[in-house]
Amino acid sequence: MSILVASIALVAACTSSSGAERHADGEGGPLSASTGGGTSSLFAPGDMTWYGSFGSMLLCARTPGQKITLRDVAFDAEVEPLDVTPYLRIVGPDQVEGDGNALDTIGTAVGEPPNLYGGERVAGTFTTEIASHEISQSCDDVGPDDGYTELIIVMKNDERG
Repeated sequence: MSILVASIALVAACTSSSGAERHADGEGGPLSASTGGGTSSLFAPGDMTWYGSFGSMLLCARTPGQKITLRDVAFDAEVEPLDVTPYLRIVGPDQVEGDGNALDTIGTAVGEPPNLYGGERVAGTFTTEIASHEISQSCDDVGPDDGYTELIIVMKNDERG
């Protein structure tokens, strides 16, 4: 059984409320795509075509009150998957699940939204419409009581993993 290991380099082009185009590929940009460091992995389900989803990238504005319009998400991968699709998962405050101290983000899962983890439907609204999506939630306001926008990268793979 192969293991898919993803180290996703995220470059999200966006336009801030000042109108300047910026990229979320380093410190100082208006958009934060915060996640834990390191790599993520999934056990490939065998010699077949399958989907792997990688989430936990919370999108927020570094400066309170700033509105950021997403333009694009670019990918860099060592082993090219058959296809890559970015999803946004918008979870409202009334949909937040977790233990009160942590958000119920996707992490890694076999499958593609909204049905992950062997067919379980997860909370939130999913969209592949990235261009023109506005991020206005401040990073200070992302928490178990506030809701959040999560970027999920879905890769279509074959037996190569």
